Amino acid sequence: MRRIVSIFLAFILVIVAMPLSLVGCSESEEFVPVLRFAVASDVHIDDNGSEVEEARLARLFEVAYRHSSESELGYDKLDAVIFVGDYTQAGTLSSMQKFKSIVDSNIKPETKLAVSLGNHEFYTDTDTTESRHESVFGDSVDDHFVISGFHFIKASPYKDTFNSDKLAWLEQQLWEASNDAPSLPIFVMQHHNAFGTIYGSGGWGAAGLYGVLQKYPQAVDFSGHSHFPIQDERSLWQGDFTAIGTGTVSYVEMGLNGVSDDYVFPVGRDGGYQMDHRSGASDYGVFQIMECDRIGNMLLTGYDITSGARLFERRIDAPTSKKMFVTNSVKEMTTDRPEFKKGAKCEYTSMEDGSVTITVPQAVSDDYIESYRAKIFCGGKYVGTFYALSGHIFVPTPETVNIRVTGLTQGKKYTVKVYGVNAYGRESLFPIIFKMVP
Repeated sequence: MRRIVSIFLAFILVIVAMPLSLVGCSESEEFVPVLRFAVASDVHIDDNGSEVEEARLARLFEVAYRHSSESELGYDKLDAVIFVGDYTQAGTLSSMQKFKSIVDSNIKPETKLAVSLGNHEFYTDTDTTESRHESVFGDSVDDHFVISGFHFIKASPYKDTFNSDKLAWLEQQLWEASNDAPSLPIFVMQHHNAFGTIYGSGGWGAAGLYGVLQKYPQAVDFSGHSHFPIQDERSLWQGDFTAIGTGTVSYVEMGLNGVSDDYVFPVGRDGGYQMDHRSGASDYGVFQIMECDRIGNMLLTGYDITSGARLFERRIDAPTSKKMFVTNSVKEMTTDRPEFKKGAKCEYTSMEDGSVTITVPQAVSDDYIESYRAKIFCGGKYVGTFYALSGHIFVPTPETVNIRVTGLTQGKKYTVKVYGVNAYGRESLFPIIFKMVP
Protein backbone atom coordinates (compact mmCIF):
# COMPACT_ATOMS: atom_id res chain seq x y z
CA MET A 1 0.00 0.00 0.00
CA ARG A 2 2.85 2.39 0.85
CA ARG A 3 4.41 1.72 -2.53
CA ILE A 4 1.14 2.61 -4.32
CA VAL A 5 0.82 5.83 -2.33
CA SER A 6 4.44 6.79 -3.09
CA ILE A 7 3.93 6.22 -6.82
CA PHE A 8 0.74 8.29 -6.76
CA LEU A 9 2.44 11.17 -4.91
CA ALA A 10 5.40 11.09 -7.28
CA PHE A 11 3.02 11.20 -10.26
CA ILE A 12 1.25 14.26 -8.84
CA LEU A 13 4.59 15.98 -8.18
CA VAL A 14 5.72 15.32 -11.75
CA ILE A 15 2.53 16.88 -13.14
CA VAL A 16 2.98 19.91 -10.87
CA ALA A 17 6.69 20.29 -11.60
CA MET A 18 6.91 19.70 -15.34
CA PRO A 19 5.72 23.10 -16.56
CA LEU A 20 8.02 24.87 -14.14
CA SER A 21 11.50 23.44 -14.62
CA LEU A 22 12.46 20.85 -17.18
CA VAL A 23 15.83 19.14 -16.74
CA GLY A 24 17.45 17.94 -19.94
CA CYS A 25 14.76 19.42 -22.18
CA SER A 26 15.37 20.15 -25.83
CA GLU A 27 15.54 23.66 -27.22
CA SER A 28 12.08 25.10 -27.71
CA GLU A 29 11.15 27.11 -30.79
CA GLU A 30 9.18 29.43 -28.51
CA PHE A 31 12.29 30.32 -26.52
CA VAL A 32 14.07 33.24 -28.22
CA PRO A 33 16.97 34.61 -26.16
CA VAL A 34 17.79 38.28 -25.84
CA LEU A 35 20.72 37.64 -23.48
CA ARG A 36 23.49 35.04 -23.33
CA PHE A 37 26.43 34.77 -20.95
CA ALA A 38 28.92 32.13 -19.84
CA VAL A 39 29.80 31.45 -16.20
CA ALA A 40 32.78 29.57 -14.77
CA SER A 41 34.88 29.48 -11.63
CA ASP A 42 37.91 27.97 -9.92
CA VAL A 43 40.37 28.18 -12.80
CA HIS A 44 43.35 28.25 -10.40
CA ILE A 45 45.92 29.77 -12.74
CA ASP A 46 49.32 29.53 -11.05
CA ASP A 47 52.72 31.02 -11.77
CA ASN A 48 53.95 27.48 -12.52
CA GLY A 49 52.24 24.15 -13.08
CA SER A 50 48.80 25.22 -14.30
CA GLU A 51 49.21 24.38 -17.98
CA VAL A 52 46.09 22.20 -17.97
CA GLU A 53 43.97 24.99 -16.55
CA GLU A 54 45.48 27.55 -18.91
CA ALA A 55 44.53 25.42 -21.92
CA ARG A 56 41.03 24.90 -20.54
CA LEU A 57 40.58 28.63 -19.99
CA ALA A 58 41.36 29.34 -23.65
CA ARG A 59 39.20 26.41 -24.79
CA LEU A 60 36.25 27.71 -22.73
CA PHE A 61 35.97 30.76 -24.96
CA GLU A 62 36.16 28.63 -28.10
CA VAL A 63 33.28 26.41 -26.94
CA ALA A 64 31.18 29.36 -25.75
CA TYR A 65 31.54 31.24 -29.04
CA ARG A 66 30.78 28.09 -31.01
CA HIS A 67 27.60 27.60 -28.98
CA SER A 68 26.58 31.17 -29.73
CA SER A 69 27.36 31.14 -33.45
CA GLU A 70 25.69 27.77 -34.03
CA SER A 71 22.60 28.51 -31.96
CA GLU A 72 19.27 27.93 -33.70
CA LEU A 73 17.41 30.13 -31.23
CA GLY A 74 17.64 33.30 -33.30
CA TYR A 75 20.43 34.98 -31.30
CA ASP A 76 24.14 34.52 -31.96
CA LYS A 77 25.79 36.95 -29.54
CA LEU A 78 27.78 36.13 -26.40
CA ASP A 79 27.10 39.14 -24.17
CA ALA A 80 29.39 38.34 -21.24
CA VAL A 81 31.79 35.85 -19.72
CA ILE A 82 31.81 35.79 -15.93
CA PHE A 83 34.28 34.15 -13.52
CA VAL A 84 33.17 33.82 -9.91
CA GLY A 85 36.41 33.62 -8.00
CA ASP A 86 39.55 31.54 -7.53
CA TYR A 87 40.68 32.47 -11.00
CA THR A 88 44.22 32.16 -9.60
CA GLN A 89 45.80 29.65 -7.26
CA ALA A 90 47.47 32.15 -4.94
CA GLY A 91 46.55 35.66 -6.06
CA THR A 92 50.01 36.78 -7.14
CA LEU A 93 50.17 39.74 -9.50
CA SER A 94 51.84 37.61 -12.18
CA SER A 95 49.15 34.92 -12.02
CA MET A 96 46.42 37.56 -12.26
CA GLN A 97 48.19 39.02 -15.29
CA LYS A 98 48.57 35.57 -16.85
CA PHE A 99 44.83 34.93 -16.46
CA LYS A 100 44.01 38.33 -17.99
CA SER A 101 46.41 37.73 -20.88
CA ILE A 102 44.75 34.42 -21.80
CA VAL A 103 41.32 36.03 -21.60
CA ASP A 104 42.38 39.01 -23.72
CA SER A 105 43.70 36.64 -26.40
CA ASN A 106 40.34 34.85 -26.66
CA ILE A 107 37.53 37.28 -25.82
CA LYS A 108 35.79 39.35 -28.51
CA PRO A 109 35.13 43.10 -28.20
CA GLU A 110 31.35 42.68 -27.95
CA THR A 111 31.68 40.37 -24.92
CA LYS A 112 31.89 41.89 -21.43
CA LEU A 113 34.29 40.33 -18.93
CA ALA A 114 33.41 40.22 -15.23
CA VAL A 115 35.71 38.63 -12.65
CA SER A 116 35.16 38.45 -8.89
CA LEU A 117 37.58 37.47 -6.16
CA GLY A 118 37.63 34.14 -4.38
CA ASN A 119 39.43 33.10 -1.24
CA HIS A 120 42.53 31.97 -3.18
CA GLU A 121 43.16 35.49 -4.43
CA PHE A 122 43.87 36.46 -0.82
CA TYR A 123 46.66 33.89 -0.38
CA THR A 124 49.29 36.52 -1.30
CA ASP A 125 49.60 39.86 0.48
CA THR A 126 45.98 39.99 1.66
CA ASP A 127 45.88 43.72 2.27
CA THR A 128 46.64 44.55 -1.37
CA THR A 129 44.59 41.80 -3.07
CA GLU A 130 41.76 44.12 -4.06
CA SER A 131 44.05 46.80 -5.44
CA ARG A 132 46.08 44.22 -7.40
CA HIS A 133 42.90 42.86 -8.97
CA GLU A 134 41.61 46.33 -9.84
CA SER A 135 44.92 47.32 -11.41
CA VAL A 136 44.86 44.25 -13.67
CA PHE A 137 41.19 44.35 -14.70
CA GLY A 138 40.45 48.04 -14.48
CA ASP A 139 37.22 47.67 -12.53
CA SER A 140 36.04 47.24 -8.96
CA VAL A 141 36.03 43.91 -7.15
CA ASP A 142 32.32 44.60 -6.53
CA ASP A 143 30.17 45.80 -9.40
CA HIS A 144 26.59 46.28 -10.56
CA PHE A 145 25.93 46.49 -14.28
CA VAL A 146 23.07 46.02 -16.72
CA ILE A 147 23.00 44.12 -20.02
CA SER A 148 19.88 44.23 -22.22
CA GLY A 149 17.79 45.30 -19.23
CA PHE A 150 19.03 42.46 -16.96
CA HIS A 151 20.86 43.37 -13.76
CA PHE A 152 24.15 41.68 -12.79
CA ILE A 153 25.67 42.03 -9.33
CA LYS A 154 29.27 40.88 -8.88
CA ALA A 155 30.26 40.56 -5.21
CA SER A 156 33.69 39.64 -3.87
CA PRO A 157 34.45 38.36 -0.36
CA TYR A 158 37.04 39.86 1.93
CA LYS A 159 39.49 37.06 2.64
CA ASP A 160 37.26 34.04 3.25
CA THR A 161 33.99 35.66 4.24
CA PHE A 162 31.32 38.25 3.47
CA ASN A 163 31.41 40.80 6.26
CA SER A 164 28.59 43.14 7.23
CA ASP A 165 29.75 45.89 4.86
CA LYS A 166 29.81 43.52 1.90
CA LEU A 167 26.38 42.11 2.75
CA ALA A 168 24.91 45.59 3.17
CA TRP A 169 26.28 46.59 -0.23
CA LEU A 170 24.81 43.46 -1.83
CA GLU A 171 21.40 44.08 -0.29
CA GLN A 172 21.36 47.68 -1.54
CA GLN A 173 22.18 46.54 -5.08
CA LEU A 174 19.45 43.90 -4.99
CA TRP A 175 16.94 46.49 -3.84
CA GLU A 176 17.87 48.85 -6.65
CA ALA A 177 17.75 46.07 -9.25
CA SER A 178 14.38 44.76 -8.09
CA ASN A 179 12.88 48.25 -8.24
CA ASP A 180 14.18 48.82 -11.75
CA ALA A 181 13.20 45.42 -13.23
CA PRO A 182 10.88 43.62 -10.79
CA SER A 183 9.77 40.88 -13.19
CA LEU A 184 13.22 39.86 -14.48
CA PRO A 185 15.85 37.66 -12.85
CA ILE A 186 18.68 39.42 -11.05
CA PHE A 187 21.96 37.63 -11.61
CA VAL A 188 24.16 37.57 -8.53
CA MET A 189 27.70 36.24 -8.76
CA GLN A 190 30.04 35.50 -5.87
CA HIS A 191 32.59 32.82 -5.09
CA HIS A 192 31.19 31.23 -1.92
CA ASN A 193 27.92 29.31 -1.95
CA ALA A 194 24.98 30.57 0.04
CA PHE A 195 24.91 28.09 2.92
CA GLY A 196 22.23 25.41 2.73
CA THR A 197 21.40 25.74 -0.96
CA ILE A 198 23.21 23.90 -3.75
CA TYR A 199 25.11 20.62 -3.66
CA GLY A 200 28.28 21.21 -1.61
CA SER A 201 27.07 24.32 0.19
CA GLY A 202 26.73 22.49 3.49
CA GLY A 203 30.50 22.37 3.82
CA TRP A 204 31.56 25.25 1.61
CA GLY A 205 28.76 27.77 2.08
CA ALA A 206 29.20 31.22 3.61
CA ALA A 207 27.01 32.57 6.38
CA GLY A 208 25.00 35.70 5.75
CA LEU A 209 24.43 35.37 2.02
CA TYR A 210 21.19 33.43 2.38
CA GLY A 211 19.64 36.04 4.63
CA VAL A 212 20.17 38.73 2.01
CA LEU A 213 19.21 36.70 -1.06
CA GLN A 214 16.06 35.19 0.43
CA LYS A 215 14.31 38.56 0.27
CA TYR A 216 14.49 38.48 -3.53
CA PRO A 217 12.89 35.43 -5.16
CA GLN A 218 14.00 36.76 -8.57
CA ALA A 219 17.66 36.45 -7.54
CA VAL A 220 19.59 33.84 -9.53
CA ASP A 221 22.80 33.25 -7.65
CA PHE A 222 25.95 31.73 -9.22
CA SER A 223 28.73 30.46 -6.98
CA GLY A 224 31.86 28.32 -7.20
CA HIS A 225 34.20 27.32 -4.36
CA SER A 226 32.97 23.76 -3.82
CA HIS A 227 34.22 22.28 -7.15
CA PHE A 228 31.23 19.93 -7.05
CA PRO A 229 30.03 18.53 -10.43
CA ILE A 230 27.38 20.46 -12.32
CA GLN A 231 25.87 17.27 -13.79
CA ASP A 232 24.37 16.50 -10.39
CA GLU A 233 20.79 17.85 -10.30
CA ARG A 234 21.44 19.32 -6.86
CA SER A 235 23.75 21.91 -8.43
CA LEU A 236 20.53 23.75 -9.36
CA TRP A 237 18.56 24.66 -6.22
CA GLN A 238 15.34 26.60 -5.75
CA GLY A 239 13.94 27.62 -2.38
CA ASP A 240 13.57 31.28 -1.44
CA PHE A 241 15.57 32.12 -4.58
CA THR A 242 17.48 30.21 -7.29
CA ALA A 243 21.06 29.06 -6.73
CA ILE A 244 23.38 27.50 -9.30
CA GLY A 245 26.76 25.85 -8.72
CA THR A 246 29.32 26.62 -11.41
CA GLY A 247 31.50 23.55 -10.98
CA THR A 248 35.19 24.03 -11.74
CA VAL A 249 37.66 24.53 -14.55
CA SER A 250 40.24 22.71 -12.42
CA TYR A 251 40.00 19.57 -10.24
CA VAL A 252 36.63 18.14 -9.18
CA GLU A 253 35.47 17.02 -5.76
CA MET A 254 32.12 15.62 -4.69
CA GLY A 255 30.16 13.70 -2.12
CA LEU A 256 29.30 10.01 -2.17
CA ASN A 257 25.90 8.80 -0.99
CA GLY A 258 26.27 6.27 1.80
CA VAL A 259 29.95 6.77 2.59
CA SER A 260 30.16 9.85 4.82
CA ASP A 261 29.76 13.61 4.75
CA ASP A 262 33.38 14.06 3.74
CA TYR A 263 34.42 15.05 0.23
CA VAL A 264 35.78 12.53 -2.24
CA PHE A 265 38.15 13.10 -5.12
CA PRO A 266 37.78 10.90 -8.22
CA VAL A 267 40.86 8.89 -9.16
CA GLY A 268 40.63 7.93 -12.82
CA ARG A 269 37.41 7.02 -14.58
CA ASP A 270 36.95 3.47 -13.31
CA GLY A 271 35.12 4.31 -10.08
CA GLY A 272 38.06 4.94 -7.79
CA TYR A 273 38.14 7.80 -5.29
CA GLN A 274 40.16 9.12 -2.38
CA MET A 275 39.11 11.14 0.64
CA ASP A 276 42.33 12.44 2.14
CA HIS A 277 43.59 15.05 -0.34
CA ARG A 278 43.00 16.73 -3.69
CA SER A 279 44.18 14.78 -6.69
CA GLY A 280 45.28 17.89 -8.58
CA ALA A 281 44.10 18.88 -12.05
CA SER A 282 41.85 15.91 -12.81
CA ASP A 283 40.31 15.09 -16.15
CA TYR A 284 37.34 17.37 -15.49
CA GLY A 285 36.65 20.97 -16.44
CA VAL A 286 33.24 22.51 -17.03
CA PHE A 287 31.34 25.76 -17.48
CA GLN A 288 27.75 26.84 -18.15
CA ILE A 289 25.92 29.15 -20.52
CA MET A 290 22.79 30.98 -19.41
CA GLU A 291 20.31 32.32 -21.98
CA CYS A 292 17.24 34.44 -21.21
CA ASP A 293 14.22 35.48 -23.23
CA ARG A 294 12.57 38.90 -22.96
CA ILE A 295 10.33 37.93 -20.03
CA GLY A 296 13.05 36.22 -18.02
CA ASN A 297 12.62 32.55 -18.84
CA MET A 298 16.02 30.88 -18.78
CA LEU A 299 17.87 28.03 -20.46
CA LEU A 300 20.99 26.78 -18.67
CA THR A 301 23.41 24.63 -20.69
CA GLY A 302 26.37 22.78 -19.22
CA TYR A 303 29.53 22.06 -21.21
CA ASP A 304 32.56 19.84 -20.80
CA ILE A 305 35.46 22.07 -21.79
CA THR A 306 37.97 19.58 -23.19
CA SER A 307 35.59 17.68 -25.48
CA GLY A 308 33.21 20.58 -26.06
CA ALA A 309 30.34 18.17 -25.37
CA ARG A 310 26.99 19.51 -24.20
CA LEU A 311 26.23 17.94 -20.82
CA PHE A 312 22.65 19.05 -20.19
CA GLU A 313 19.99 21.70 -20.77
CA ARG A 314 17.84 22.90 -17.88
CA ARG A 315 14.85 25.17 -18.35
CA ILE A 316 14.07 27.60 -15.54
CA ASP A 317 10.93 29.69 -15.62
CA ALA A 318 11.14 33.42 -14.88
CA PRO A 319 11.54 33.48 -11.07
CA THR A 320 8.97 36.09 -10.13
CA SER A 321 7.59 34.08 -7.20
CA LYS A 322 9.12 31.34 -5.08
CA LYS A 323 5.73 29.59 -5.19
CA MET A 324 6.70 28.60 -8.73
CA PHE A 325 9.99 26.98 -7.72
CA VAL A 326 10.76 23.28 -8.07
CA THR A 327 12.42 22.38 -4.78
CA ASN A 328 14.90 19.57 -4.19
CA SER A 329 12.27 17.64 -2.25
CA VAL A 330 10.13 17.58 -5.40
CA LYS A 331 13.07 16.59 -7.57
CA GLU A 332 14.01 13.85 -5.11
CA MET A 333 10.60 12.25 -5.57
CA THR A 334 10.64 12.49 -9.35
CA THR A 335 14.20 11.79 -10.47
CA ASP A 336 14.79 8.57 -12.34
CA ARG A 337 16.23 5.57 -10.50
CA PRO A 338 19.19 3.98 -12.29
CA GLU A 339 18.27 0.63 -13.80
CA PHE A 340 20.42 -2.01 -15.45
CA LYS A 341 19.76 -3.22 -18.95
CA LYS A 342 18.09 -6.59 -19.29
CA GLY A 343 20.66 -9.34 -18.99
CA ALA A 344 23.35 -7.08 -17.52
CA LYS A 345 25.98 -9.00 -15.56
CA CYS A 346 28.83 -8.20 -13.21
CA GLU A 347 32.21 -9.90 -13.32
CA TYR A 348 34.70 -10.24 -10.49
CA THR A 349 38.44 -10.78 -10.21
CA SER A 350 40.36 -11.93 -7.13
CA MET A 351 43.44 -9.79 -6.62
CA GLU A 352 46.84 -10.76 -5.18
CA ASP A 353 46.31 -8.55 -2.12
CA GLY A 354 43.22 -10.57 -1.14
CA SER A 355 40.71 -8.01 -2.36
CA VAL A 356 38.12 -8.58 -5.07
CA THR A 357 37.37 -6.23 -7.96
CA ILE A 358 33.77 -6.26 -9.17
CA THR A 359 33.32 -4.85 -12.67
CA VAL A 360 29.90 -3.23 -13.06
CA PRO A 361 28.22 -2.33 -16.38
CA GLN A 362 26.77 1.17 -16.44
CA ALA A 363 23.09 1.41 -15.61
CA VAL A 364 20.75 3.66 -17.59
CA SER A 365 18.77 6.66 -16.36
CA ASP A 366 17.25 9.89 -17.64
CA ASP A 367 19.00 11.61 -14.72
CA TYR A 368 22.50 11.71 -13.28
CA ILE A 369 23.90 8.45 -11.85
CA GLU A 370 26.19 9.28 -8.95
CA SER A 371 27.58 5.91 -7.89
CA TYR A 372 27.23 2.17 -7.46
CA ARG A 373 27.09 0.17 -4.25
CA ALA A 374 27.69 -3.56 -3.75
CA LYS A 375 25.96 -5.12 -0.75
CA ILE A 376 27.68 -8.34 0.33
CA PHE A 377 26.02 -11.27 2.15
CA CYS A 378 27.36 -14.61 3.39
CA GLY A 379 25.04 -17.39 4.50
CA GLY A 380 22.16 -14.93 4.58
CA LYS A 381 24.04 -12.55 6.89
CA TYR A 382 24.96 -9.03 5.85
CA VAL A 383 28.73 -8.51 5.52
CA GLY A 384 29.09 -4.93 4.32
CA THR A 385 28.62 -2.39 1.53
CA PHE A 386 31.28 -1.13 -0.88
CA TYR A 387 31.11 1.84 -3.22
CA ALA A 388 32.38 3.25 -6.51
CA LEU A 389 31.77 6.49 -8.38
CA SER A 390 29.86 6.13 -11.62
CA GLY A 391 32.16 8.17 -13.85
CA HIS A 392 29.11 10.04 -15.19
CA ILE A 393 30.94 13.32 -14.69
CA PHE A 394 33.38 12.39 -17.47
CA VAL A 395 33.13 12.61 -21.25
CA PRO A 396 33.00 9.99 -22.59
CA THR A 397 31.38 8.08 -19.75
CA PRO A 398 33.18 4.77 -19.12
CA GLU A 399 31.21 1.66 -20.04
CA THR A 400 32.07 -0.07 -16.76
CA VAL A 401 33.30 0.87 -13.28
CA ASN A 402 35.11 -1.17 -10.64
CA ILE A 403 34.10 -1.70 -7.02
CA ARG A 404 36.95 -2.83 -4.76
CA VAL A 405 35.84 -5.23 -2.03
CA THR A 406 38.08 -6.08 0.92
CA GLY A 407 37.94 -8.22 4.06
CA LEU A 408 36.42 -11.35 2.52
CA THR A 409 37.49 -14.90 3.36
CA GLN A 410 39.08 -16.87 0.56
CA GLY A 411 37.03 -19.90 -0.49
CA LYS A 412 33.77 -18.74 1.06
CA LYS A 413 30.66 -18.22 -1.09
CA TYR A 414 29.16 -14.73 -1.06
CA THR A 415 25.99 -13.25 -2.52
CA VAL A 416 26.41 -9.80 -4.04
CA LYS A 417 23.68 -7.25 -4.87
CA VAL A 418 24.82 -4.30 -6.97
CA TYR A 419 22.71 -1.12 -7.16
CA GLY A 420 22.97 2.09 -9.14
CA VAL A 421 22.46 5.24 -7.05
CA ASN A 422 21.27 8.65 -8.23
CA ALA A 423 22.05 12.11 -6.82
CA TYR A 424 19.41 11.78 -4.11
CA GLY A 425 20.49 8.32 -2.96
CA ARG A 426 17.65 6.51 -4.75
CA GLU A 427 18.76 2.95 -5.57
CA SER A 428 17.90 0.71 -8.48
CA LEU A 429 14.70 -1.22 -7.83
CA PHE A 430 16.22 -4.31 -9.45
CA PRO A 431 19.88 -4.88 -8.58
CA ILE A 432 22.28 -7.24 -10.33
CA ILE A 433 22.54 -10.32 -8.07
CA PHE A 434 25.28 -12.93 -8.38
CA LYS A 435 27.42 -15.38 -6.38
CA MET A 436 31.15 -15.13 -5.96
CA VAL A 437 33.89 -17.16 -4.31
CA PRO A 438 37.11 -15.13 -3.78
